[in-house]
Amino acid sequence: MQPDQVYWLQQINQFFLADVDSVLTPYTEMLKTLNNWPEEEFCTDEHTQNIQRTLVLNNTSLMAYRMGLHCATLAGNELEIADLKQKIDAISALLLQSGSGETPQDAIKIRDLYEAQIIFNWAGISVFDMEMVRLANQVVYKLHTIDMQTSGYSIYYVENAEYFARKRDHWLPQNGKSKQLAKLQMENRFETGSVAAFLWQFDNWLKNDNPDLVIQSLEKSENLGAVASVALAYAYLHKQNTAAFEYQIDELLTYSENGFVEASAALGQYMLKTGDPFEINEAAQLYKFNIKNLGAEEATFSWLDGFLNQPNDSQQFDLLLDNLDDEYFRYWRSAINRYNTTFGLITPLVNQKLTYLLKRLGARYPQAKLDYAYVLLNGGWNNQQNLQGGLDILVELANQGYARAQLDYGIIHTFGRYGLPVDREQAFHWYQQAAQQGDQNALYNIGLAYRFGRGAERNLSLAIDYFQQSFNAGFQLAGCRLGDLLADEEEQRNYQLAARFYTQVIEDPESSPIEVANCAYGLAFVEIDYFNNIPEGLLRFKQAAELADKDALFELGNIYRDGVLVDKDIQQSIAYYTNAINLGSYRAATNLGYLYEQGDSIAVDKKKALELYQFSAEGGNPSGQNNYATFLRNGTEVKQDLTSAIEWYQKSLQQGNAYAAENLADLYYFGELDEPEYALACDYYEKAVELGAEHVLYDVGYCYFYGEGREKDIQKGLHFFELGAANKDQNALVELGFIYASGEDVDSDPIKSEAYYLVAYGMQNPEAAYGLAKLHESEKGGKKDLVLSTVYYEQSAKWGLVEGMIATANAYIKGLGTKSDPQKAKKWLKKAMEKGSEEAKLILKNLP
Repeated sequence: MQPDQVYWLQQINQFFLADVDSVLTPYTEMLKTLNNWPEEEFCTDEHTQNIQRTLVLNNTSLMAYRMGLHCATLAGNELEIADLKQKIDAISALLLQSGSGETPQDAIKIRDLYEAQIIFNWAGISVFDMEMVRLANQVVYKLHTIDMQTSGYSIYYVENAEYFARKRDHWLPQNGKSKQLAKLQMENRFETGSVAAFLWQFDNWLKNDNPDLVIQSLEKSENLGAVASVALAYAYLHKQNTAAFEYQIDELLTYSENGFVEASAALGQYMLKTGDPFEINEAAQLYKFNIKNLGAEEATFSWLDGFLNQPNDSQQFDLLLDNLDDEYFRYWRSAINRYNTTFGLITPLVNQKLTYLLKRLGARYPQAKLDYAYVLLNGGWNNQQNLQGGLDILVELANQGYARAQLDYGIIHTFGRYGLPVDREQAFHWYQQAAQQGDQNALYNIGLAYRFGRGAERNLSLAIDYFQQSFNAGFQLAGCRLGDLLADEEEQRNYQLAARFYTQVIEDPESSPIEVANCAYGLAFVEIDYFNNIPEGLLRFKQAAELADKDALFELGNIYRDGVLVDKDIQQSIAYYTNAINLGSYRAATNLGYLYEQGDSIAVDKKKALELYQFSAEGGNPSGQNNYATFLRNGTEVKQDLTSAIEWYQKSLQQGNAYAAENLADLYYFGELDEPEYALACDYYEKAVELGAEHVLYDVGYCYFYGEGREKDIQKGLHFFELGAANKDQNALVELGFIYASGEDVDSDPIKSEAYYLVAYGMQNPEAAYGLAKLHESEKGGKKDLVLSTVYYEQSAKWGLVEGMIATANAYIKGLGTKSDPQKAKKWLKKAMEKGSEEAKLILKNLP
């Protein structure tokens, strides 16, 4: 590819991914402005400025370049004419090359119908009619064309990337911004006389039972295009005006014979309405013919449109189903569900019709009946939520042995959905029922149950067996889970075999991007942790990240933040975290929030941290909930709200976050609500220890040893202090040093005291240094040693302890263990004063 082509391809792709609010919507408005520009005011300064504004928003706008070329031609500017022609040719060539355009799945990526017509005209193809076609996750334009040289009729499919063909996995066609922009675009086209907009409006009128508006618009017109003719025919059918419909039959037959499936569907509707068994059978044969010649998806969508264009109080759908084999039912189920989830301003009436058709199909096809159950469970398609009704259908299907319903009922029990409690045993039962029929998902879920002991006793051998069965049945994720188990579970560990399973899925061309990403993510850990192949591990993480795996993006964020496996790069870390957040990673939001809170190699931004913590908390991440609660508790960048803070701490604690338990304990211990509540505080300290917070052993020991919130129990308190000390907890070490030095609640033991203090001293603990100084200042240390005592006092002062600063000053004033040195004494007293010590201030005042 030439450098010029590379440049324009980059520009095209940049616009394809442009932001809706800042680029696409303003660009749409500019197109409307240019399209409506009075011809007599073309090429004025204002017109030229608007052309330039349009190109700033979209540097590949053919409409803007075309107008610019017109103005350059009028001005006779040969250089500009040549430049603009070169740009137009380069852009249009790339757009036409981006897809074959022969099927909806290979649609040509052209941003706007205005520009589509321009490009096709340059290619020697005349666009004479157009319509919109709904697909699973987008809408494309179907262009009816005539080759100007051969007079051959062809169909092309064109994406409108401004709002229909967003290539982001998290972008849903029913997203509010997408609908808003789509509505704006369509209204603009309607106002400017766009053929496609009028056809879209006719379709909208029919589906919402307004056939009179279509008839008024089209009845007196001549030479209607194929799409408009079909719309008028449907309007007559809707009104039961058979005579008027029959007047159009010849046209419909011609269109149908030329492969225009919408015309075939209209004829099929007419045949079904006759009620004649022969005609009904002919309608079914016509549908099958369309399926064979045009593909199941396109043909069924067109026929579904036909049913939606009619009132939903007839039995025509049943009549068609009665003449179809079961194999065709799945096409209808797919069409009905996809119609509802694709782009379109679907009204309650259209949803009512879709529900009606789904329910009718469900009487013959269990998967459609299951779909209808979920419509009731979710209150979807503008239907009132009916949990009991939906569950009754689900249970009925499960008891009848329908494997998918059994699987789904198990999933509902696993997660406690639709008003049912979590019941792992029931879930396991229904997974078994579905697995007996060979359901690969159920086999997979049983593998998970045995691995993690959910609803069944943990059994890794059985987990491997069920994962293997699921994998053999074609469920690729089971291969990833086999890799995970063999890599993570010590008693079954086999890194080489784990890597083999991961690689098998990754290299299988039938694996989906999600499956490849899952296995690449697992293989990355094996490469780094076992094979010590850091470059390969990073490549695997990046492979998964490029496939939009949020966990891989999260791990890469951690890797570049920590700077252990690679050079530390906070900006790279932030980029990975941000991409993970965009895909819904609440863990990444928590970690990025912490970066902004602490200012790790970036400027502190606690407002940004608050936003990220709140996002993470509301997404259910326990660490995010804990951190958000702390911001509310302290009033950091938000109004202080202790009640809300406690609620968020509780939510975090319910998910097993030990830090949340500790924070609740501190909150109650220090009386932040009102008076201290020691008993409640100790409850939470103990809960934190149960959840693994070893540093809180000291706090539990304090509760028992000193009888705060618990009945005083010296031995129990010592037990918890010693557990903390064994974990090198400085507070516990210092406390034990003090206890054995004082001899108040236990027998004095200077040797033990010094031993505990020395461990903490080795960790640069200033209180340990102070305790050692106290020991050697008196006979408690065994042998009084004022020199050593002063050394320890001064060390505690150097480590920032105010009491150590004052004691060191006194030693220099009185010459205890050192020469008297008033200047050094004053230095330490001033340092203590800087930390707010009134005692140091008084001593300094009395010094000569």
